[in-house]
Amino acid sequence: MQYLIAPGTVPLAQADVTPPAGTPGFATNGNPVAGIPATRNYAWFMNMLASELGKLVLDAGGTLDALNWSQVSWAVQEFVANEAARAAAVESNLQSSKAPLVAPQFSVDGTDVPTTPTPDGSNPLQIANIGSVLGALLNGKGLSNSLGANGYQILPGGLIVQWGKAASGANGNSSVDFPIPYPHACFGVWPVESNAGGAWPNQNVTLHGVSNAPPANQFVMYSMQFNNPSTGIWTGVAGLGYYWISLGY
Repeated sequence: MQYLIAPGTVPLAQADVTPPAGTPGFATNGNPVAGIPATRNYAWFMNMLASELGKLVLDAGGTLDALNWSQVSWAVQEFVANEAARAAAVESNLQSSKAPLVAPQFSVDGTDVPTTPTPDGSNPLQIANIGSVLGALLNGKGLSNSLGANGYQILPGGLIVQWGKAASGANGNSSVDFPIPYPHACFGVWPVESNAGGAWPNQNVTLHGVSNAPPANQFVMYSMQFNNPSTGIWTGVAGLGYYWISLGY
């Protein structure tokens, strides 16, 4: 690519330029029958094309070379490669400033916006990206829990599941504290015998039931055993074990 090298050329300061007025159109070889003359080869039009193409090469960082007829193609590819590199750098910077997949913080009732520190700790209140939040939830992180024999799990939306193992006290009564109090209400408690294989084959069938509508922090269970199959007597007995599960919010 190079500007015109030929007799009769002038420097840029003396070059013909585009007319300031007129109607833009397209070139024609003319039509004598229709009285349409052929288009003249205007110097300003050649100057415009050469300048546009030359500037493309120069802006891409090249040097005009009369013997290289592929410089415009090179310049376009250079612009594309540079833009791809710039976009990759921007994406890398955005990724590095996003919240990592570690410990998004949630409130117990799930009403706040999840947040987590940035990798360098410079912006601890940055909103966690959706990928980190979903990943943490799928891995059981983020929402409070205790996964012991007596435990609980807070679920998205505020639902709380609690569970445990207990045994009846005197006269079959037992009072059990929830691992955590429900912030609003308990929906219910459902017990099941924990030693059916040891008692039921001997006709010592057991039955467990909640004594009343449980408040938010505990429940009272009444446990009975069928001690006399011939008379059909159910008696509240101490030491009857049971598992329980509860829902609330």
